Amino acid sequence: MRDSIAKIFAISSFATTSYISIYFDRIPFKDIFSIFSYGYYIQFTSVFLLKLTQMFGALISIFILDVISVGWSNSYFYKMLFASNRSTRIDAIIYAIGLIKITPYLAIIFTLGFTYYISPIIESNLSHINLCKILDINNIFYQVCIYFLIFTLSNYWNHRILHTKILWPLHRLHHSASELGPLTSYRNHPGGELITPITQTLPIALVGASPEVLLIVIAMNGFYQLLVHANVQWDWGWFGRWILISPMHHRLHHSVEEDDYGKNIGIFSIWDHIFGTYKDARSDIVCGVTDYNYNDGRSIATMLIKDYIETISNIISYLKIWSKTATH
Repeated sequence: MRDSIAKIFAISSFATTSYISIYFDRIPFKDIFSIFSYGYYIQFTSVFLLKLTQMFGALISIFILDVISVGWSNSYFYKMLFASNRSTRIDAIIYAIGLIKITPYLAIIFTLGFTYYISPIIESNLSHINLCKILDINNIFYQVCIYFLIFTLSNYWNHRILHTKILWPLHRLHHSASELGPLTSYRNHPGGELITPITQTLPIALVGASPEVLLIVIAMNGFYQLLVHANVQWDWGWFGRWILISPMHHRLHHSVEEDDYGKNIGIFSIWDHIFGTYKDARSDIVCGVTDYNYNDGRSIATMLIKDYIETISNIISYLKIWSKTATH
């Protein structure tokens, strides 16, 4: 009974928060102020209220879903607030940093400006392809399907590259969470944005999707990322095996077991099947990493700098090996 209620709540929450996100994002920026028109202060806070609607609305939905599914004392929210759980509090701190819009600037710094320059370069060189125009596809449903396929394929390889030895330190922070919850989806190293612009910009440039299509996919993926990290024991049956990676499948992806490393990488399950990274979900999963303890009390700044230095060292070592190989 509890599981059925949780599933009904998840579906209704997804529909509601997606609709609200799409509705507000379609309003021109200058008109957002007229919705909350109480002077300069309200003009400033209107954007913040918009983000509250989009992000907090979805988060609250997942928190409630978590409590319904596993009970209050076992919920992610309880562990974050009352159980002195270091892992969940790191999630909350990193989420707060992102909320005040510091993360994009940190990403530019950690990637030496790469994230700032690469997106317009990709767009200017590939936007003429425009698959929807070439194939004469005007139906918004078909555009969403095409964009979803290309976006999830690009996202799959973005994620898989972050699991290589060279870039793993930039992704390890995300995997270091010992307790999964919706805020874990925001637990990312800014340097991990090194190749993310390619994931985001490349599909847009290739498909030539309309703003409505982008908003639909962004809203769907935003809610999905919160849900797939939620503390719920759902494998979604055949749907989780062949359509979308389920919360239990993704929990296995976060497993400390070596045999589970690099499994269930994608959003669209079929890519994991095609590229040999799919693995059936199971319930006995312990989450975290074994090569570095992020939850021992040291500062987040120390973690970020340490991982960044390790990544630079990996890149330099790789380039040395490559140059020696190339000269022989």
